[in-house]
Amino acid sequence: MNAAYYKNLGDQYAAANKLEDALRAYERALELDANDPDLYFARAEVYRRLGRLDPSLEDYNQGIELSPLRPEGFIGRGNVYLAWRYYDRAIQEFGRAIALLPNGADGYYYRGLAYLQLQKFQFALTDLNRALQLKPDYLEAQVQRGLTYHAIGDFQNALRDFTTVLALDARYALAHYYLAQTYKKLGRDELAVGSLVTFQSLVQSSTWQQKARQELEELRKHAGTPRSTQPLRSVQLNPVDRAEVLRLLRIGDKVAALKRVAEASGAGLRASKEYVDELIRTELRS
Repeated sequence: MNAAYYKNLGDQYAAANKLEDALRAYERALELDANDPDLYFARAEVYRRLGRLDPSLEDYNQGIELSPLRPEGFIGRGNVYLAWRYYDRAIQEFGRAIALLPNGADGYYYRGLAYLQLQKFQFALTDLNRALQLKPDYLEAQVQRGLTYHAIGDFQNALRDFTTVLALDARYALAHYYLAQTYKKLGRDELAVGSLVTFQSLVQSSTWQQKARQELEELRKHAGTPRSTQPLRSVQLNPVDRAEVLRLLRIGDKVAALKRVAEASGAGLRASKEYVDELIRTELRS
């Protein structure tokens, strides 16, 4: 077996999130070829994903020494500094990547993240705008631009960015959460509830689940109505969404049907459930 074989094996493990296996494969590849910068960059990224930032930085340094004109090396090293919250050093690294590849979206995106952390919002917007010019479907950049607008109180532009992301990927969980925060700032609590319910249905983390539950309770308290007696929002779906809900119910996927109703209508969980139950009674009765 040659180094390329183990490099390919490591890439497959990394893609499957089997990071320790990926490390072992890259280490075997480096035993066979210690002068391949791609191997150092690949292992560095796995170390970074594992939170082992010191060896990650060492590997990025070695890869850059072997291939100093590769922008991905500087982006990777910048991300290590970003994880350490060394934001000024991260900005320098991303700037080097941009100098090597001025039409690459990633350098602008990550530098925008660093500027956002430093609360240099105008610089962040400039870089995130550039990233989106270069890569219009860069959803992460659109989300971060939305967060930047939110931070400066431009809630209408934040709303536009989050809804654009969800139009492209309705299962982007954090976009639903940030959309809920924006709706709250705009005083549209009913829509915030719908976004939080959808977020809950998508997110796996127990920490995020708990956070969403707490925020839903606060919204209900703010409305002055106990949870059990909160008035239902009238659910209205367009024909396309209604047909999709019926299709999901016919194949027995009630959870997905509930998600679709909440997402399409902005209604709360109880209203969505009653709508689905009514469809089952009236449309799917055997």
